[in-house]
Amino acid sequence: MESESMLHPIDENNDKNEKALTECIEKLKQEQKDCIRLFYFNNKCYNEIASLLNIDEKSVKSNLQNGKRNLKICLEGKNARD
Repeated sequence: MESESMLHPIDENNDKNEKALTECIEKLKQEQKDCIRLFYFNNKCYNEIASLLNIDEKSVKSNLQNGKRNLKICLEGKNARD
């Protein structure tokens, strides 16, 4: 299990970051946005997401990894400005 300090920003449950997270999600490419929302907010697994979006599971994994990386960069940029 990851320690609290090692959690990725999207895995944290923090109201302070909720607005920033929502803004950053909106900046993602559509396929990353769809995968992030289905996985984290709708609790869908890779197989379910692949089926819903009509893409292969490898693309789902890639979209999630790239989306999380882009969210982290965006959130770090917002935190640096605060």
